[in-house]
Amino acid sequence: MNLLMASIIIVGLLTAFRLPLELFPSIQLELVTVTTIYPGASAEDVEQLVTIAVEDELNDIAGVKVVRSTSSEGRSYVVAELEAGEDIQKVAQDVRSDISKIRNKLPDDIEEPIISERKASFPIISVSIAGEVQREILRKFALELRDELELISGVDNVVTSGLGDPVFWIKINPGKLRQYDISIEDIATTIDKKNLDFPGGSFKQQDMEYLVRSKGRVQTIDDLKDLPVKTSSSGKHIYLKDIASIELGEEKTISTSRINGLPAISFWVNKSKNADVVDTAKGIEKKVNEFKRGLPSGIDIFLSNDNSYRVKQRLKTMVISGIIGLIIVFILLNTFLDRRSSIVVAAGLPVSFFGAFIIMSFTGVTINLLSMFAMILVLGIIVDDAIIVVENIQRHIQNGLSPAKAAVVGTKEVALPVIATILTNIASFVPLLIATGLIGKFLSIIPKVAIFALLVSLVEALLILPAHCADYLKPISKKRSTRGLVYKLRRYYLKALSFVIYKRYLVLGSSVVILVISILIYIQIPPVLFHSKDIAKFIIRVENPTRSSLDSTKESVKKIEQVIKENIPPHVLKNVFSMIGIDISQKVPEFGDHIASIIVEYEDFEKRKENGKELMKLVKDKAQDVVGPTLIKFMQTGGPPTGDPVDIEIKGKDFNILKDLSTYVKKELQSMPGVYGVSDNLVWGKPEIRLIVDDKKAAIYGLNNTTISRAVRAAIDGLTVSTTRLGTEEADIVVKQNLPANDIEYILQTYEISNGNGSWVPLSNIVDFEVSPSMLSISRYDMERAVRITAEIDQEINTPTQVNSNLENFMKKAISNLPGYSYNFGGEEQQTRDSIDSIKNAIIVSAILIYLILASILKSYLQPFIIMSVLPYTIIGVLFGILLRGEPVSLPALIGFVALLGVVVNDSLILMDFINKRAKKMNKVVAVFMSAKHRFRPIVLTTITTFGGLLLLMTKTRGESAFLAPMAIALGFGLVFATLITLFLIPSLYLILDDIKKYVSDKILEYRNSKKLAVEEH
Repeated sequence: MNLLMASIIIVGLLTAFRLPLELFPSIQLELVTVTTIYPGASAEDVEQLVTIAVEDELNDIAGVKVVRSTSSEGRSYVVAELEAGEDIQKVAQDVRSDISKIRNKLPDDIEEPIISERKASFPIISVSIAGEVQREILRKFALELRDELELISGVDNVVTSGLGDPVFWIKINPGKLRQYDISIEDIATTIDKKNLDFPGGSFKQQDMEYLVRSKGRVQTIDDLKDLPVKTSSSGKHIYLKDIASIELGEEKTISTSRINGLPAISFWVNKSKNADVVDTAKGIEKKVNEFKRGLPSGIDIFLSNDNSYRVKQRLKTMVISGIIGLIIVFILLNTFLDRRSSIVVAAGLPVSFFGAFIIMSFTGVTINLLSMFAMILVLGIIVDDAIIVVENIQRHIQNGLSPAKAAVVGTKEVALPVIATILTNIASFVPLLIATGLIGKFLSIIPKVAIFALLVSLVEALLILPAHCADYLKPISKKRSTRGLVYKLRRYYLKALSFVIYKRYLVLGSSVVILVISILIYIQIPPVLFHSKDIAKFIIRVENPTRSSLDSTKESVKKIEQVIKENIPPHVLKNVFSMIGIDISQKVPEFGDHIASIIVEYEDFEKRKENGKELMKLVKDKAQDVVGPTLIKFMQTGGPPTGDPVDIEIKGKDFNILKDLSTYVKKELQSMPGVYGVSDNLVWGKPEIRLIVDDKKAAIYGLNNTTISRAVRAAIDGLTVSTTRLGTEEADIVVKQNLPANDIEYILQTYEISNGNGSWVPLSNIVDFEVSPSMLSISRYDMERAVRITAEIDQEINTPTQVNSNLENFMKKAISNLPGYSYNFGGEEQQTRDSIDSIKNAIIVSAILIYLILASILKSYLQPFIIMSVLPYTIIGVLFGILLRGEPVSLPALIGFVALLGVVVNDSLILMDFINKRAKKMNKVVAVFMSAKHRFRPIVLTTITTFGGLLLLMTKTRGESAFLAPMAIALGFGLVFATLITLFLIPSLYLILDDIKKYVSDKILEYRNSKKLAVEEH
C-alpha cells in the first residue's frame, strides 16, 4: 500500500506541474455566430440584404433555440443560440453548409461570411506600442511586434486594435478624366488585369528544368505609376500617374487606441487551448523587453490587462488558503486525536489531491481559481472519511484487538456507511454538475474536481489507510484518554443530551419555530448573481452624439482620461487603456465613430488600501461634468462572465411603437433608486443621402444601377478595384476621385459619370436625392425587430432582482393592450433565474439520490427522513454566515448550501447506523445515548476540520477569490449549525419515531384485543 500511495503522489505531482494554469476555465458557449462585412452599406441595407437572409437559414437548422442579430453600418452579426446539450460543432458545420448555398443570393461586394463557435475566452495580456511620433513610424514597429508576438509558443492569435490594413490610394483628378475621356471602370479593369502573377508552365534545357511565371502583382507605388490606362489617337500612352496621385497608406480608420494618454496600436493576445497562461505571458514579456531595445526615442511598449499576474496572485492566495487550511486541520486532528492517528489521517490528504490531479489531466480540467477552490472545499470533507475509519479502528485497539486485527474489523464495520457518505457527497454535487446556462457551465468545474478528490479519498480510506493503521496505531493509555478538551465537551454534551431526550417534543417544537423564523428572514434577503466589495478594474462606455467623427470622440475620451488621472491616486492607477470607435463592454462588440471604451486598471489589491469601487464612484460623479458625450456608462469587471444587471429586449412589428415603449421603459428605470447608465440600442446615426436611380433615363445614356453605384462610391468612399499582398498583409487597391469632402450634396449635384461611349452624364440628370435619418444599428430577436434596454445598478442601494421584478410588473401593464408585442429578460437577471431554477430542479434529483442511498444503507423507508430532516436546518447557519459577512444572498452562497446537503448527511448517517446496531442489544434510549457518546468526537472533529479548512477563504473580501467566499461561508457555518442539530435533533427524532411506533402498535393491539373480547362475549 505504501508503494501505491507513493505512486499516486509522485505521478500526481508530476501531472500538477504539467497542467495548464488559468484564471478561469475557458468554456464552450452554446452559440454559433455569422459575421459578414458589407463595406459602405447602411444598417438598413445590411439588415435587408444580408442579415434577414442569414437568419432565415439559421432558423431552420435543427438544434437552434433562437436567432438574434445586430445590423450596423457595414457589418452584420447573427447569433444562433443552441438548445442545451446540442453538438455545437455539428450545428456550426450545418451553418457553414447552408450559408454557402445562399452565397450567390447575397451582395457581390460583401466579404466572405465568417462562421465561428463562441468561447468564453480570457485574453492573456494586452500589448500596446505607443508614442507621439509619425503614424508611419509607429505602424512599422507595430507590424514587426505583431509578427514577433504571433511566433511565441502558446500564443493562439493576436487581435489588433487601431491598425488598419495597407491600402494603395489612387486619387483621380476629375478634370483629367474628362480631358482624356477615361472612365472609372476603365481604370478598374486596367489595374485588375495588371495585378496578376500568372504561371507560364515549365521547360527543360539540357539538364536543367525551369519554371516560367509572369510577375504582375502590385508591390510598390511605382508598379502603378507607369501603368498605361489609355492610348490617345496620336499613339501616346496616358499613364496612371498622369491622371492620379498614388499613395500607400492605411484603410479608412474604424478605431484607434490610446494607452496612458499616448496614441497607440494595441494587440490583445489570446493563448492556445492547452497553453499555460503564466509561461505564455513570460514569453510575451521576454519578447517585449527584447523588442524595446531596438525602439527609437519617443516610442514605448506597455503591458496591460495582464491576466497571468492575476492568475499567479489569485492561485497564490488559494494555495496559501489551502496550506493554512491543512495546518489548521492537522492542529485540530492533533488536538482531538492522538498524534499517531492525526498523522495517519493527514497522510491521506496528499493522496486524494494528487490523485485528483491525475484524473484532471485525463478530463481536460486545468488548474484555475475554481478547481483550486474545489480542492479547499473538500479539504475537510476528505478528512471526514479518514476520521471515521481511524477513530473506529482506534476504538477496537483500545478494546484489546491487535492493530492488524482492529484495522480489518474496524474498517469492515464502517465500510458501508463510509461508501454511503461519499455517495451522498457526490449526490449533493449533482445539482452543480448538471446546472444549465452560462453560469452553470462556468461553475461546473467545482463539482468535477470535488468528485475526483472524493473518489480517490474513498480508495485511500478503505485500502491505504487501514494498512497504515495496522502499522502505526497503538493503544492509548487510559490516563491520557480521559484528559483533554474533547472529553470535557463530551461530558457537557451528554448532560445536555439527557435533558433534550427527556424534553424531546418541546425541543422539536422549538426547533421548528426557529427554522420557520429563519426561512422568513432568508426569503426577505433579495438574491444577486455575484457580489464584490472591491474591484481590480472597470470599463467606461463613452457615447458622443451619433454625428460625431472619430477625432471628436477621441477628444471626449481625452477629457475623461484627465478626470481619471486627477481622481485616482498615482500609486493606485496602473493603466488607462482607451479604444475609440469600438465598445467592448457589450456581449457583441459595437463599432462606430461616436463610441469608445476606456479600461481603467488598478494596481493589485496587495499594493493598495483604497477601495476600487469607491474610486470608480468618485470618477463617475466627476465625469458627469465632462462636456461632449451624451452617455458615460461605468461597468465593473472581473469574476465569472455575467451580463448587464438590467437587460430587457422588447420585440414587435411597428418600429415606432418599439421606440415609444423604449422611451417609457427608460423613464421608469431612471426613476428607480440605484439605477444608472440607462441606454438602449435605438440610436439614429448619420443622416443618409439616398440615391434613387431613374432606370429609364439611365438606360437612355447606356447606364444602369450597378455602374452608377460604383461611380458614386469612387467619388465618396473609394472603390476597391483589386487586392494584392505586401508581405503577410493584404492590401486593397482603391480608386477614389480627388474631390473636396466638405459638401457631399454639392458634389453629387455637380458630379458627372462616363457612359463608356465618350459621353459624360451629370448624376443629377438620372438620380433623385433625398436626405433622411438612418439607424446606427438594428437589432432583431427571433426573426423580428427588437429594442434592447440596459442599465447598471448600485447594489449598495438596490438589487437586480428587485429592479427587474418592478420592471416586469411595469412591462405587463405597458404591453397589455399591444397584441403581438413581447419582452424577455437577459443579462445578469436572466442568468440568475436560469442558474437558480436549474439548481432548484437539480436539488430534487440530488435529494432523491440521497434518500435512495440512505434507504439502502439503513434498510428503512422512514429513517432516511429523520436524517434528511437535518437539511432544512442548515439554512440557519447559512443565514447567520451571510448576515455576519454583511452581504446579499449570492449564487455562490446558494451553491455552498447545495454542496452542504451531502456533507450534513454524513455524520447523521454514521450516528443512525450506530444507533440501529446498539438498539438490537439494549434499550432504545440507552442505545441512543451510547451511540451519541461514541460518535461525539468524530462528528465534532469532522465539522471543525471542514470549518478550519475553509476559514481563511471565508475572510476574503477582495479579488476574484472573494466571489467564492460566500460559498465557503455557507458550507462552513451551515455545517456548524447542522452539527448542533445532528447531535441533538437526530436522537430526539429517532426516539419520537420509536414513540410513534409504540403508540401505533399499542393502539393496534388494543383494537385487536377489543375485537377479540367482543367475539368471546358473543
